[in-house]
Amino acid sequence: TGWGILGDIYSGRWRSTNRRDNFFSAFGSIAYTFKNRYDLYANLRHDASNRFGQDVNNRFDPTFSVGVAWIASDETFFKDNLKGYIDFLKLRLTYGSQGNVLTNQGPEMLIEKSRPSSVYGEYYNKLSRLENQLLGWERTYSWNAGLDFTLFNNKISATFDYYYRKSDPMSSERLPYEYGTNNKVPLMGAQIDNSGLEGTINITALRTKDWNITGSINLSKNWNKVKKIANRTNQNINTSSYL
Repeated sequence: TGWGILGDIYSGRWRSTNRRDNFFSAFGSIAYTFKNRYDLYANLRHDASNRFGQDVNNRFDPTFSVGVAWIASDETFFKDNLKGYIDFLKLRLTYGSQGNVLTNQGPEMLIEKSRPSSVYGEYYNKLSRLENQLLGWERTYSWNAGLDFTLFNNKISATFDYYYRKSDPMSSERLPYEYGTNNKVPLMGAQIDNSGLEGTINITALRTKDWNITGSINLSKNWNKVKKIANRTNQNINTSSYL
């Protein structure tokens, strides 16, 4: 009834791929606490990937984060005036960047061998992906401000955070057939802003030697906005060379 897998190979319905992804990372961190209530910490990371061909400028991605924290409840004026009301109060602020690489994308032009033509009965080649030397890391820059506190002998505890993130994700644009393929071209340069509020409140209604009754409330709100979409015009990608 057929040639089985040999028929699949001949008709082009079977394929074999071999791909190697190389990554290199180095990182370091430092933290310092002064008087047990002032915290300072920093992290630095350096990543490299082979997914961007020979473009050295795009191959490396340094990322970082810095943060400060203040345990205000340990200050003398808090202990003298608010003892019994505020048991613990901590303020936090961080800023940093993150990097991401899409392993299913690359800068090289790929030509795919297709199944035999139904007209000529011969194999033919087609463009599977165009060359794109402008590919790079997706980057996200983030701000985060937080507040942690407990009240009334630890009967109420809460954590609140506000964050703002600016990302430059990879987008795409579909080409017309006159360029040899109508596949989507991956492009850098888009921008998405993301911000939100998150909070958790824990309330201990009853605490005895044998029983605890505790309730929790979780709150969150998120806003997303696409600020910019990349296109071939603003990146000067010359697809006319593939005509």
